Amino acid sequence: MSSYVYQECLEALARGDIDFTKDKFKAMLVGEDQLEVSGLGYSAGGVPVLVTVVGAAIKLGGFSLDQSTLTARAAIYYRDRGGHLVGMPEMDTLIAYVDFKKNVSSMDGAFTLTESWIKLGT
Repeated sequence: MSSYVYQECLEALARGDIDFTKDKFKAMLVGEDQLEVSGLGYSAGGVPVLVTVVGAAIKLGGFSLDQSTLTARAAIYYRDRGGHLVGMPEMDTLIAYVDFKKNVSSMDGAFTLTESWIKLGT
């Protein structure tokens, strides 16, 4: 699978429904099955990150976990409106899927997600 911007993000951008200066965003680590991973040093729901639009691309911020034990295949970026906390994920907006192309692991050490850029459109 390759990295991409979700359709619902593109639609929200077209409606002017995303405010990159005020909205909160998170990156959630997932496995090959696209289900959220669990592991030492990683909290369910993901890690707060910056997401911005620069020209015709989305810049997806990274993060670092100092002490973690986990394995992830990808990151799902989303606008966090608290839906995952109350069992209503549809309240949140999916932004982008970033495929690592292989499983990436940490074993009682650092896990770093570097920033990514994805072009909008073709």
